[in-house]
Amino acid sequence: MSSEKRPASNSFGSSQLVKRHRSNNNIGDSQAIVNGSGQHGALAQAVPKGAGLNAPVMELSGHTGEVFAARFDPTGQHIASGSMDRNILLWRTQGDCENYGLLQGHKGAVLDVQWSRDSRVVFSASADTHLASWDLETGQRVRRHEGHGEIINCLDVSKRGEEILVSASDDGHIGLWDPRVKSAIDFLETSYPVTAVALSAASNELYSGGIDNSIRVWDLRKKAVAYTLEGHTDTITSLSVSPDSQYLLSNSHDNTVRTWDIRPFAPLDRQVKIFDGAPTGMEKNLLKACWDTTGKRIAAGSGDRSVVVWDASSGRLLHKLPGHKGAVNDVRFAPNDEPLGGGGRYRSRIILHSCNYESTTFQHRNRGKTGAMNRSRSLGDNSTPIDHETDQDEENMDPTTKLAATRMSGQLDRFKYTVSGKPSRTPGIVQTAASTRPIRRARTTEILGERKIISDDAPTSPPPAKKRRLPSKYAPPSKYAHLAPLQDILEPNLICMFVGTNPGIRTSTAGHAYAHPSNMFWKLLHSSGCTDRRCKPEEDVDLPRLYSMGNTNIVERPTKDAAELSKAEMAAGAPILDAKVLKYKPEAVCIVGKGIWEAIWRHRHGRNPKPSEFKYGWQDEEEAMGKSDDPDETGSDGEAWRGAPVFVASSTSGLSASTKPVEKEAIWRPFGEWVKARRAERAAAVTALSNAPR
Repeated sequence: MSSEKRPASNSFGSSQLVKRHRSNNNIGDSQAIVNGSGQHGALAQAVPKGAGLNAPVMELSGHTGEVFAARFDPTGQHIASGSMDRNILLWRTQGDCENYGLLQGHKGAVLDVQWSRDSRVVFSASADTHLASWDLETGQRVRRHEGHGEIINCLDVSKRGEEILVSASDDGHIGLWDPRVKSAIDFLETSYPVTAVALSAASNELYSGGIDNSIRVWDLRKKAVAYTLEGHTDTITSLSVSPDSQYLLSNSHDNTVRTWDIRPFAPLDRQVKIFDGAPTGMEKNLLKACWDTTGKRIAAGSGDRSVVVWDASSGRLLHKLPGHKGAVNDVRFAPNDEPLGGGGRYRSRIILHSCNYESTTFQHRNRGKTGAMNRSRSLGDNSTPIDHETDQDEENMDPTTKLAATRMSGQLDRFKYTVSGKPSRTPGIVQTAASTRPIRRARTTEILGERKIISDDAPTSPPPAKKRRLPSKYAPPSKYAHLAPLQDILEPNLICMFVGTNPGIRTSTAGHAYAHPSNMFWKLLHSSGCTDRRCKPEEDVDLPRLYSMGNTNIVERPTKDAAELSKAEMAAGAPILDAKVLKYKPEAVCIVGKGIWEAIWRHRHGRNPKPSEFKYGWQDEEEAMGKSDDPDETGSDGEAWRGAPVFVASSTSGLSASTKPVEKEAIWRPFGEWVKARRAERAAAVTALSNAPR
């Protein structure tokens, strides 16, 4: 017998629930729930309660910033979430879904998280340019993986065999990592920032997407692109391989989710289906999409504050799950397909939905508090529902709280892709893809279990100070004594000699010049015309033979960056550099960085150059390097040697952010054109000499 029903209120404005008798229709164990706070007392059908959950819809609150990633562990019993607040929180998926762990250590937003296959380690990618491995038994970071030079957008873990991590970064490189060591195994280089990456089940292929709108399929054995998937018209935001390894799922800023046939002998047109209904929105976040464990359904986060679920084979839209108050950045099916979780932007929340194939999701959100760091609650018979369109506390937000919300939104600008129309930053206005409406409510702010009432009289707290990278200080030679200096690559009669500051840690470890992935040296050589292709750092030894160019540094000893060198060391390297130029007599010397030329200037003139005395490009004739006191000194052409002319170019280091990449290319281009012309003249002279009659 069904339980006794409670009387309904005479007014639809009441927030009381009415539980009706079960009808004769075959609706299983579902309940019909009337939400009295709805405008017309709308009826919403609830799905059966999720296995182990106290309610079909659970909200997990605890982060103080936007949630960028949420992942179930392989057992489906735990969730790890990463956020703008630089923390990783661990949750249980049973009962009240309490928060049981906090992992701290990143210095930037945590943009992606992954679990190891044994659920003992969590891997994270951050805007601080590092990956991290976290031991869940101790709660400590066990390893910090360094190598990328820009924000790391996402990562993936191999499905079987040796555990391998792959990462995608704005520096245009895809990193391959062994979690047991700090340094990368290798980097795959692309021409544009990489925003999405996925590994095949056999780990023999890798899929990547970026701002060039293309999906590249890499053969990891050859470390080369096997083929490209074309079809998206905007940035790729996520990639995921189906459970049977036959299809690839992609999401994009072009407001479409697509599936691709990645079988070895598929047709040339590999695009299978296009799914609409999940708009990106104005925020242009990197929204994720995923498969369920059977490969029959796919889900994607949406900019219209919902999670969209489709049938993978027919393309039919199955669910449109509400509950969030901003773009849904990540969505995942649990390993047993129940529940489905999503992490969103506004209110820093994670919502778990029970999502069965034949049922409609329960359309209410819940907030409660079950622990010091957790606020998740089930919706029982005596609970007050909160309609996803008319949240009471949201209708009365005061201006002070609205201003605080916009400040958090402003901090996200460096982590998202913008469009021509800028979102409003007016206090009290929050813009979404679905609507633009004022928020008029007083808000109860809850931070890690502490409850604060923000009123109109409450003082406005200053925005948190932005953490900046601490400048390096002088490091004595003993600090990096274990690193070997870089060997000069010089020969007589070169067209040009490049002069860098000193080897970095990555360069010294690799034993090749400009080896750090964020360094633009090899890219600028190619774009300026110095080389006819983009060379790899390992090819530095071939520069004299292939292009008649060489390389050296003003200081030999390696450091993390140039700031760890003293001015005295830089000045002491100037006469040594002059001696090298005199010995090898190149046609020109290219100074790779303003700071190097300033050190040479200080040695020659006893002071720093005035702003009016410094210029990029070719320097005055009297500033030539490698001059000789011997008037009979001659160059390779038999003429009197008057020194090598100097061209000052911009620094190529990834730490040098004062000059934009486009500006660097403009500075390097004249030198590249000169080198290209001189190489052609030399080749013509050799040809003429070989054709001359003997």
